Amino acid sequence: MRIYIVVLYIVLLFVPGILFAQKEEKEKNPRILILLDGSSSMLHEWTKDNIRFEAAAKIVDRLMDSVYAVNPEVEFALRVYGHQYPTSANNCFDSKLEVMFSRDNYTQMQLRLAALHPLGISPIAYSIQKAAEQDMLNLSDNKYSLILITDGGESCEGDICKVVEELLRKKINFKPYILSLVDYAPLRKQYECMGEYLLVAGPDQIEPVVGKIVESYRHTFIQPITVTKAIETARQAPSVLKVTTPEFKVKLPDPEPAPEPKKEVVKQPEPVQPAPPPPPPAKPSKIVVADVQPKSRQEPVLLTTTHKRTLPVMYSSRNPYPVKVPALVINIPEPEPERPKEPVYKPMAPAPAAATPVARAPIPSPKTTEFKIKPREETGETSLIINFTDGKGKYYQTAPEVVLRDMRTNEVVYKFHRDVDVYGKPRPQKNVPPGTYNLTITGKDGMVWQAIEVRANNKNELDLIVSDGALAFTYPTNPGRPVKEFAARVSMALKRNNIVKQLTTEILPYEPENYHIEINTNPRTVRNVDLDFGVTVYVGLDEPGQLKVYNPKGFKSEFHYLHGDRYERFQPLDVKGNASEFEFLIQPGRYKLFYLTDPLVPNPKPKMKEFIIKSNTITEITLD
Repeated sequence: MRIYIVVLYIVLLFVPGILFAQKEEKEKNPRILILLDGSSSMLHEWTKDNIRFEAAAKIVDRLMDSVYAVNPEVEFALRVYGHQYPTSANNCFDSKLEVMFSRDNYTQMQLRLAALHPLGISPIAYSIQKAAEQDMLNLSDNKYSLILITDGGESCEGDICKVVEELLRKKINFKPYILSLVDYAPLRKQYECMGEYLLVAGPDQIEPVVGKIVESYRHTFIQPITVTKAIETARQAPSVLKVTTPEFKVKLPDPEPAPEPKKEVVKQPEPVQPAPPPPPPAKPSKIVVADVQPKSRQEPVLLTTTHKRTLPVMYSSRNPYPVKVPALVINIPEPEPERPKEPVYKPMAPAPAAATPVARAPIPSPKTTEFKIKPREETGETSLIINFTDGKGKYYQTAPEVVLRDMRTNEVVYKFHRDVDVYGKPRPQKNVPPGTYNLTITGKDGMVWQAIEVRANNKNELDLIVSDGALAFTYPTNPGRPVKEFAARVSMALKRNNIVKQLTTEILPYEPENYHIEINTNPRTVRNVDLDFGVTVYVGLDEPGQLKVYNPKGFKSEFHYLHGDRYERFQPLDVKGNASEFEFLIQPGRYKLFYLTDPLVPNPKPKMKEFIIKSNTITEITLD
């Protein structure tokens, strides 16, 4: 019996250490990596008041707040892709960890999101690979999950499923989530190998989706460590108390001293508490042994709101109990220096009511019935040759669709595309049914040549007299708004010395030809137009925005705009104001503003403000 008691005593001495080791192995810090789409498509409208990138920031805000309400010790990090290089660069390695894992970094996350701007393409597979290789490293102390927020798919031919299978599944302790900002069915199939796909296509879907994620996290992934420690301590306490029973105490001290082997066994487990029951922890949990019942699983702890968060309790790597940390060790964030002011976007005043464009010179009415028949030749086959001319010896190489119509019913009898050879001469159209027709040109309403006879087995060649074309300007997205803000310089492409100045509110006639057009927008708009006979060509422009620059210290500055695949410098025109505060109209697009804060320093490095101009929007920038 005595041997049995000794063995039991040794086992009881080892059990707490084993339990602590098992508990320590399970108690890993939960970490959530947010992988965010920063590609140019995130600039598209999500709702009337928000672009998609702004919507993603709201989702991150709500997600962090809800997770912190369950466990304020969860660590978040942010990796963004497609935000450092423009689309034209086609950079498939554009991925960066913008916010490192840390506790209570809500403010840091929101400030960083506010400073980022969507820009390029979507290397999603590469970003997942970098997240697995560089961000999810300490697997012994941490457990990881990943949330992808995007509005599209892979754009660099990366294999998302392969990366997930080879790398991500080895690092993830809880299933990834994919939050899609657009309702596009093929995306669901593309991401089905990665994790659970959730749609957030509108503001009313944010709360249900975030709630679903947090609820699934709650019991298996972000269970607060403080609650787990209290429950484990409470569950172990009865087993320790059972050891110190009266029977055990009576039989041990009486007859003979304890044998030496027994003493050696007692000294071996160093990490174990001394023989007397362990004292209560320095900061005991509010959950006592009597309260640790099934009820505690449903309501483990009362949660405070995240708006009154306190610093997280710190723990050592070996001791399962809270450790009192000196005040100097607590990482209290110091006030950040004043951040540079980001661009401010405001709506412009409504565009003026529609007005009828003013024509400086009327366009001559087309001579719809005038044509000349050249001498016919018998050739044994029926052919038709159409020439377009101004009647003064000039011929045009235009290649429209010619339609022959029945003179009584106006039904189409035959139609063909007129084309010309390398010398500009029209090719004969063969197998035309003989007869007399009205001839029309597709796309040129009102132009009709009546009673044109096509004789059988003859070469039928006609000179059709055509009128000038005309040039006008419009806002395609708002055709009722007159384009009265600008003026144009119009010249024939090969005769630049013959320049016509035209206000963008005017409609002016020009003979059919290729024209070079320069419009005094910011930056300058250049177009090349083939002007056809009898047709008014409307040159489309984007509705401008407005840029206001506040420069209280008078820094020297210059503007660059994204033109194709590179930024080019331009000098603003029609600027209003002075050196400290000025404004001008500017076309939609991507821009950079460079300025020198200290030009007297040798080889000064300019500061840079990057911004986006939208139609009918005032963009305000402060140079600081």
